[in-house]
Amino acid sequence: MMPWAPCATAQLLETEVDTRGTWLVTFGAAVQCAPTVADGAVAIAGYPVGQPNGVLRGIRAFATADPGTTRSFGAPTALLGTAGDYGVCVLNSTTDRIACAWVTVVAGRPTWTAPIPVTDPRVDKGVRSTGSVPGDGPGGNCGTCF
Repeated sequence: MMPWAPCATAQLLETEVDTRGTWLVTFGAAVQCAPTVADGAVAIAGYPVGQPNGVLRGIRAFATADPGTTRSFGAPTALLGTAGDYGVCVLNSTTDRIACAWVTVVAGRPTWTAPIPVTDPRVDKGVRSTGSVPGDGPGGNCGTCF
């Protein structure tokens, strides 16, 4: 069972088209701080406009329990060709967002990625899982897809 990282900071940096040309992927990094746990993880969630909840899009575990350990990641934000606005957040529990950004997609390409507060109403809502989340045990998570 993979636990949540009890303390982490994160930054969302940019959004690009993946190498297969299928997804828009938001890249960033999380840094673990004390207190830590072995195999602690953060998750990335997407928040499409008009949806009541966000969707967990990826889980990333830290390689060690050492404070200061950095975990880079890329997480799918939207299917390529899906124009619109999307919130993206890094979470260290299903209710605790630690960093968020707003991505605008025009003609299938990301045109803008900017940080927003974790309390912004566009992302200040629950998340649902399409696979496993830390603490849920094995499941449909693809930890190395992006």
